[in-house]
Amino acid sequence: MIPAIEQRLPCTNKPTLFHAPDGRDYNDRAKQSRITYAKALCLSCPIVRECRQHARATREPHGIWGGETADERRDALAQAA
Repeated sequence: MIPAIEQRLPCTNKPTLFHAPDGRDYNDRAKQSRITYAKALCLSCPIVRECRQHARATREPHGIWGGETADERRDALAQAA
């Protein structure tokens, strides 16, 4: 059984949208479209801040977490250092 909060999270309902490996996209346009859509869904997530903080703290190397790509997380961590 999935906890109630997880049922409301966009990434629970569309995991491949948020965590698809880069090789899955057939071209840059498809990849950018997937990223844009995933980030837009993050805006409606009730735990977007916690998700972003977790991904940064664990240095998550893949996927969209808290509305950020892996490159954006690396940049944010570098700027904070």
